[in-house]
Amino acid sequence: MSPLPPIQPLTALPAMPGGPGAIDPSAAARAAEGPRGVEGAAGVGGFGDLLGQAIGRLNTDLGTSAALQRGVATGQVDPTDAIVQTQMASIELQLAVQVRNKLVEGWQELSRMSV
Repeated sequence: MSPLPPIQPLTALPAMPGGPGAIDPSAAARAAEGPRGVEGAAGVGGFGDLLGQAIGRLNTDLGTSAALQRGVATGQVDPTDAIVQTQMASIELQLAVQVRNKLVEGWQELSRMSV
């Protein structure tokens, strides 16, 4: 029986194209590291910065959707692209509203607790 060849390490996968909701590889790497204590548990900037980035991305996607809709109205853009972008922006907005609702609900629950 011949010996098996040594196992070669996996090479990095190519980056996925950016788009609405694209994952930032550096953020994914930081999340994989796990918590680093109370002050740095959510990364360098914290939870507020993460929310700010998500809201900024949502705002950009909503603006792109509106621009594509104007392009469809003038006949410069394929309607399919506008429909896809509009639906993606709508889903992102629904997610943002649900996250907001959960945060408000959590805050209300904390404020009702007696210490």
